[in-house]
Amino acid sequence: MLLGCALAACEMRKAPRSAPPDVILIVVDSLRADRVRRALDGDGRMPNLARFAEDAVVYERATSPATWCVPAHAALFTGRWPSFHGAERRFRDGEEWVAPIDAEARTLAELLRERGMRTAAFVPGRTDLASTLGFDRGFDDWVDDARLAQSAGFVPAIARWLALRPGPVFLLVGIDDLRRAKVPAEGGGLQLVSRAELTNLRARHGGISDQERLELAESYDSGLEAVDRTIGELLGALQAEGRYADALIIVTADHGELLGEQNLVGHGWPPYEGAVNVPLIVKYPRGERAGERVDRRISALGIFATVLEQVDVPLPDGAQARPLDDRHPVWVEDVDRQGRRLRAGYDGLRKKIIRVTDGEQIDIACVYDMYNDAEERRPECGGPEGPLHGAMASFSQKPRPGQPSSGLARAGDERRNPPERPERAPN
Repeated sequence: MLLGCALAACEMRKAPRSAPPDVILIVVDSLRADRVRRALDGDGRMPNLARFAEDAVVYERATSPATWCVPAHAALFTGRWPSFHGAERRFRDGEEWVAPIDAEARTLAELLRERGMRTAAFVPGRTDLASTLGFDRGFDDWVDDARLAQSAGFVPAIARWLALRPGPVFLLVGIDDLRRAKVPAEGGGLQLVSRAELTNLRARHGGISDQERLELAESYDSGLEAVDRTIGELLGALQAEGRYADALIIVTADHGELLGEQNLVGHGWPPYEGAVNVPLIVKYPRGERAGERVDRRISALGIFATVLEQVDVPLPDGAQARPLDDRHPVWVEDVDRQGRRLRAGYDGLRKKIIRVTDGEQIDIACVYDMYNDAEERRPECGGPEGPLHGAMASFSQKPRPGQPSSGLARAGDERRNPPERPERAPN
């Protein structure tokens, strides 16, 4: 009996959880997965990232939950698909707005701060990640100084912050070196424009010429060196602070970038692969599984669940993310500039479906064979419906927070019920 009582007492006095590892989440704006694959295969453009991948797991088929910055970041922060976290386009009186993150959605920074970690975000000049949209929730320090983005002081500022926080930290770093591009000017030569401006440019009648595609690609690739240099400096700072080996370090992108595919340029367009296939490289603490490559379709939404798993924090209510190595559905969601709901889903590596809905007027679902049509030029639309159609219909009909409980809310309903505190939509 005494032994039984002693065991019961031991069970009541649970040992405290050990300190969590540092979590470093590096999000590169608009970084395409194919460029990273080339770098890891030895093209020499991003040597720092290639060396980092040797210590990490490379998820080669990662998909962003959204096609542009706001819903993509909100999905990473909340572990919810875009129509569930709410930070999407809305329309009021013909004007485009963006709703804030759902107040009921717990953010990664909030959960990690409750775990006892110091939290900071360095997102210089990111006006789209506005505090009024809820992106700063849970961060002890939210550094959004645009001057840092254009100076050599960006990584030193992060290093100074780290040096003053000896305990475990959650650090979000936004790298924006691909946000500007050189494009052909009308009178000849090149002009420097933001990629937000490129997002608003459609191809002229007749499409984009081969020369223009080449110039777009060269302009985009010219920014990769700066991205790699920043990543290298940041990893060096972590090593200098003695934080690298035991940290969970994740390098990914919020979305990709179309460089003429489908005669489109930029991001925020329909969920074609150039816009949603993102790099995802994860260095687990103490180099576990270093050098492994995972060739399976996964969602970057899983970053949320993987981080919580590594720091021993349960998933909050409403979170839909599952750890990256667990089997899980892969969806992409957006509301386009006409108020239409766009969704994409995958059946493993081969089949992809894109569905466009606009109330009762438009409901089109097209399937792509990604083995035989990697450029997504030959959709099968309006044919016999298969399992992927059923899975998409089931996902589309799930009740969303703040929307009617009886199935999918129409795009028209979203326009008639804007949020109380919307932000003007960024380009």
